Amino acid sequence: MDTVILEIPEGRRFETTQGVASMFGCLCPPPNVLISDEDFRDILEFCEYYLDHPYEPIPKPIPSSDFTLFGLDSYYLDFCNRDMSSLYLFAAMAHYFKIDPLLNLLGSKIATCIKDKTPDEIKNLS
Repeated sequence: MDTVILEIPEGRRFETTQGVASMFGCLCPPPNVLISDEDFRDILEFCEYYLDHPYEPIPKPIPSSDFTLFGLDSYYLDFCNRDMSSLYLFAAMAHYFKIDPLLNLLGSKIATCIKDKTPDEIKNLS
């Protein structure tokens, strides 16, 4: 498979496959967000995994606050096992890079975290 180099701000370069690169709708980073090399590698890893193991569509509206009920495999469940600030950061990156499968997954995870909670409970999520 052909390899390509993705370059993100500050001239950081990452080697990946053409398939993974094609999942990026653009390489415009979120404004005022510093993307660590580790976070960007996590995104690349997600894309690699998704190409070989796409998840089934997650129902909308979200029917339950239990994210484990959506038939996702352990990779996806582990990927989403992050604190709320990390989930928001990755969702912002998925949005700006236009990686729809990642944005849908994280949006669903965030939705399960806030489902059936009061506004005050949502404010206190961390």
